[in-house]
Amino acid sequence: GSLTIASGGTYSATSGTTTITSHSSNWVLNNSGTFTHNNGLVHSTQTAVNSAKIEMDGDSLYDLQLTTNPRSTKIESNTTIARNLTITSGYFSTGSNRDLTVTGDVSVTGTLTGGSSAISFGSLTIASGGTYVATSGTTTITSNDGSEFNILNGGTFTHNNGTVTMTSNVTNKNRFEMDADHFYNLIINSTGGSSNVVESRGGGADQTLYVDNNLTITAGTLDMTYGADDPL
Repeated sequence: GSLTIASGGTYSATSGTTTITSHSSNWVLNNSGTFTHNNGLVHSTQTAVNSAKIEMDGDSLYDLQLTTNPRSTKIESNTTIARNLTITSGYFSTGSNRDLTVTGDVSVTGTLTGGSSAISFGSLTIASGGTYVATSGTTTITSNDGSEFNILNGGTFTHNNGTVTMTSNVTNKNRFEMDADHFYNLIINSTGGSSNVVESRGGGADQTLYVDNNLTITAGTLDMTYGADDPL
């Protein structure tokens, strides 16, 4: 079913998985009380309606997964996900340009649309068949995926005339792979000792780094020599 937490109500979530299978008037999760994530996963599998809605009312999710193809889901307020966001299938958006903050990895096999929201990810992985339609504002990347990538694109990255800002300072492991898709504005702002190298890793046939508007290096170094010299 769906989950509605009324004012004064509390859901102390399982540390396992809370699965949402349907909706109530398009709401899959409607929180007006207290949602305590307990380091658990919320997994939406509803496939009955488009524009399904999630309202967290200032409380955080820990992990959120959507397996909702061919349906769409949107957030109704500024939303924080304390660990990972996984879009296995379906469409997920920031609705009426709500802010979205994900501390961990964002993994996209479906479609994620950012509108003009303020967006912050720990890292971004776009799998084959996945699409990130970036915010026309700023997507900030603050860390990596646990191996080496700030951004690993094996699908489609649509820049939407927005800015990507890299602030990750993970030592010697700040790399991005765009697979011939373009940035619009790219800002490198990676400070701190030996952790300030952001490498454009060219894994596909076209290893060029494309920036359609402005490239700004505020702090740190943009290293274009991962394995071989990559064109800019």
